[in-house]
Amino acid sequence: MATTELTKRLLEIADSPPTDISDEERWALMEAFEMAKLSLENPLEVTVFPSVTLCLAVDMKLLDLGLEAQGPITADELASGSGAASELIESIIHIASQLPPVTFLLEYLKEKGYHSPTDATNGPFQYTRKSKLQYFDWLSQRPKIQHAFNKTMAIHRVGRGEECFELSPVEERLSMRDAESSRILLVDIGGSLPASLIFEDLPAVVASASSLPPGIEGLGHGLFQPQPPSLRNAKAQRWEQSYMRTVLHDWPDKQALQILGHIREFMEKDSVLLINETIFPYENVAFYPAALDLIMMELLDKAGFRFVAMWRPKDFGPGSGTLLEAVLKE
Repeated sequence: MATTELTKRLLEIADSPPTDISDEERWALMEAFEMAKLSLENPLEVTVFPSVTLCLAVDMKLLDLGLEAQGPITADELASGSGAASELIESIIHIASQLPPVTFLLEYLKEKGYHSPTDATNGPFQYTRKSKLQYFDWLSQRPKIQHAFNKTMAIHRVGRGEECFELSPVEERLSMRDAESSRILLVDIGGSLPASLIFEDLPAVVASASSLPPGIEGLGHGLFQPQPPSLRNAKAQRWEQSYMRTVLHDWPDKQALQILGHIREFMEKDSVLLINETIFPYENVAFYPAALDLIMMELLDKAGFRFVAMWRPKDFGPGSGTLLEAVLKE
């Protein structure tokens, strides 16, 4: 096929995407587009926006002005000091504001001897922001950004494919449950925006869940804190099932082991831990799961769990969640 004809066909697809294709076909099409883009781009095109933005900031003395201010400085103040148009400076700031964690990554890794971050309070984010706070604590102090983050996480779930209750035998387990049991049926840890069913997340996130179905209780709680007294009473001191979806990938092993340790305290021999994460296929690893690398089996073993089952969606593709089931090691 001639290049002109191929370009025309691609533009037609972009203008009117096919609706009668499966998710598997759609993922394959997107991956083909991405591979073609990566193959055709030259180095200048790959880095043009960050590089040009930084060059402009240097040439317009914006970095100098920011340094001289020794604190926050507005676009109007930068415009006054540089003689440039305020709207142009705002455009540059919008791009440049996304660069710091990546810009300082080389410097951070060099200082750390090119080792992967092992502590969520001493990573590239803290190095860039000059902060000792882990990201979610930093976020909780900025309500506007926290709100945007919560909305983004809701969007993130769109297109992830089948839900956990569609992958694993949930109905079978519920039908076998002892009706007289006083144990909590399910605790959704890091449940985000959505009794014997409890979902836990940071207080700011729980507060934003305006309404919950009957029988579901929202509980504000930090991942690294022992479970609250309300879950430690005599009737509800053990959980039948606990569930985490895309929680552990946010943390290095040190913090992930802490999270799993607090969960382990509330489990019995027949309790189940369900972990919904992005897991690598054996080959042809796409960019999305590669960016969420997690060596889950080793982590579970260190935390005192035994892996017993895995469920993958029928149409497995980039971003699809894989459900892992684990129990306490004997």
